[in-house]
Amino acid sequence: PYFTGMLEKFSMAETIEIAKKFNPHAQKVVGIVDSTLTGQGDQGQFLATKNEFAELEFMVLNVSDYSFDEFGQILQNLDDDVILLYLSMNQDKNGVILDQNEQYQFFKMHTTIPVYRTSIGGIGAGIFGGKLIDYEAFGRTSGNLVMEILKGKSVATMSLIEETPYYYIFDYDLIKKYKIPDSLIPLNAVLINKEASPLEKYREIFIGVGVVMVFLI
Repeated sequence: PYFTGMLEKFSMAETIEIAKKFNPHAQKVVGIVDSTLTGQGDQGQFLATKNEFAELEFMVLNVSDYSFDEFGQILQNLDDDVILLYLSMNQDKNGVILDQNEQYQFFKMHTTIPVYRTSIGGIGAGIFGGKLIDYEAFGRTSGNLVMEILKGKSVATMSLIEETPYYYIFDYDLIKKYKIPDSLIPLNAVLINKEASPLEKYREIFIGVGVVMVFLI
């Protein structure tokens, strides 16, 4: 082959899995999309995940079939047995477009259940969280591939990297709001709005004091 790179695959199944862990009474997964090309691609990925969760009902809500006023009412009426997955929500049936920040505020105003996401943006601004692509690690690896090519390595000898780097990230204010036990949060998850404990906050000072004390002894 004369191409290489990294596979960028959203962690939809893992996000649904952690949502089930947080809400074991969930019966349904609702995926929010629109009629843009991106939105229809999101819908395809969402429905392709369906076979992994035979115990859950999958439902698509296409914002482009409604006005934003109508759609807000639908969101407000969703029960707490729903896992709500925000994939794309750019344009309603009247052609009204919301930018990203307006979308986050829309969810904040019109939902009473956690809003999960598999792509970057909105966490800490109304979106609950999910398992996201680690674009920093993605960029480092991609940069290393480019450097190897510039140094003369043949692309034909370089395999496509199929393991996408991910990390969990959640809004801790919403973790508390929905009364989710800390024990269920994945290890090493990034927690927005979580104040560091005194030990975490002053860790370097404690270490420095400990080193000084060792030298004094």
